[in-house]
Amino acid sequence: MVNIVGVFFLCGLALISAVQSQEEDVLKSFVAELTKDFQDFTFNNFEAIDSELPTEEDQLCLQDLAALTAGLQRGQMWALKMMDSWGSNPSGLLTGNVYDLGNFDECLNVRREVSQNRTLQGKYCFRSVYLFARSATCIPASCSAVHMKNYVGQLAKLSPKSGLPTNGITISDSSCQTSESIPWDGLTIFMVTTLSVLGSLVALFTLWDYFLVSNQDQLSAVVKVFSARVNSRALFRVVEIKSNPNVIDCLNGIRCMSVMWVLYCHQFMMDITAANINMFSVKTCLAHSWYLSVDMQLFLISPLLLIALYKWGKKAAAGIFVLILLLSACLFATMMVNDYSMTLKNFSTDSMKHIYFATHTHATPWLIGFLFGYFLHLNKGKKFQLNWIAVWAGWILCLAMIFTSIYAPYPAAQKGAPALTTLENSFYYTLTRLGWSMALCWVVFACMQGYGGLANSFLSYPLWQPLSRLSYAVYMWHIFVQEVNSKSIRTNSYLSAYRTMLNFWSTFGFTLLFSYLTYLLIEAPFSRLDLLMPPRRKNPPVVKQKSHIDDNEISCVEKANVTLSTTDVDQGPK
Repeated sequence: MVNIVGVFFLCGLALISAVQSQEEDVLKSFVAELTKDFQDFTFNNFEAIDSELPTEEDQLCLQDLAALTAGLQRGQMWALKMMDSWGSNPSGLLTGNVYDLGNFDECLNVRREVSQNRTLQGKYCFRSVYLFARSATCIPASCSAVHMKNYVGQLAKLSPKSGLPTNGITISDSSCQTSESIPWDGLTIFMVTTLSVLGSLVALFTLWDYFLVSNQDQLSAVVKVFSARVNSRALFRVVEIKSNPNVIDCLNGIRCMSVMWVLYCHQFMMDITAANINMFSVKTCLAHSWYLSVDMQLFLISPLLLIALYKWGKKAAAGIFVLILLLSACLFATMMVNDYSMTLKNFSTDSMKHIYFATHTHATPWLIGFLFGYFLHLNKGKKFQLNWIAVWAGWILCLAMIFTSIYAPYPAAQKGAPALTTLENSFYYTLTRLGWSMALCWVVFACMQGYGGLANSFLSYPLWQPLSRLSYAVYMWHIFVQEVNSKSIRTNSYLSAYRTMLNFWSTFGFTLLFSYLTYLLIEAPFSRLDLLMPPRRKNPPVVKQKSHIDDNEISCVEKANVTLSTTDVDQGPK
């Protein structure tokens, strides 16, 4: 047995040594090729300096580029690593692979002392070719994008075998990153301090609740506000359905399914645009924050509509209905006049700005839900008797509108298929906002009236309740998790439905974790701050004193009063 193990061990050593020798041969050939390409490199025709008088930054960049070139000519390892981290021209451009990420970590780990007071560091950047294909580039950190553009151009002329194009190259400083961390600004320090204080309070009062409180019915108000134990009970509390007539149970499932649908669609879009190392959006910090502003603006105008319904009732409802028609006509006209399209084939940033991000274009489905809520208020407690034909017709129309809204543009989205016309795009986008909203109204109405069947059982399932309470935090966090996952990858990935589903569930899990922490640190404590306020003084109740006179005594007194009044009348003047 020992001999067999020894034989396997010797075979392993031989295999490892063979692989190492093969790698050394490849490295030697790589060094020889680079040395051959750079042995005639000079800075005589280097046009990195645009100004007549070079600045200190220009001089530092030229010194570091000279050190890099000298290191390549000598075959030094740090210089070879800097060039080895470069990406090549992406393969499969015709199939959508427009990125070659190179080796991100190898570039950032380059550190070379060029003098006693200065160290040459690597800077990772993206170079774009005709604003289409992107490939990784590693340059000295002292060089700017303008310097690097000229350097890459001269390398392309010097080494035609490198595959670097001589024209159409652009490098942006916003795509560059070094190993140095960005210092925290004042807002970041403020937020970290605030979250640390809140976390300390939650930890302190949770330990207090767990170790020092024996009776949960006698908790102090401050413990109820900050204790993670108390707030977790409130979060995971499950109430039986139909226990409260003022609660629409199916909304819990609808809310959860909606946020999961949004998360999956955003995950799919992230996977399409991957891979992008360090390519965070500059104009918009979080891509989904537009909805928060739209929702807040609609929330602010809701009191005006409620006052109108309170004062004028159905007349105000008719006015809101007319407003829905006008907003739909406005959306249709905007798309027709500007030739806007929301499909991927004819996608434009202007259409996103004026159609998708605008508040008035989202007001139509919101107003439909507003009128539906008013309808439920007027018919509160009323039972609608519908025959089976009406129920089946309602569900068929509901499902037809839902699936039409999702799959109507699918044929036009296929490769080689003609794109939708402006008229078709306008009709689809306008009618979808109406049809989808009315379909959801029917789902809620049918579930409330007992015509939901399996749909009501699924949407009203009690286990939806905890996730429904976290739905807002899930929406807030999911883009952040997706951005970090997508922008921190090191190699290209393959787009498929299976991989997207894997990414979705991993994102969903981490999003739930961060949402739970957000609930404990922010949402639950701030929603319970009223417990810390002193109770309102109530006026003492008016106590009606009960008379001690019996009913018999009262009747005797009344009879005596009648007798006295009769006597006075008889003894009057004659």
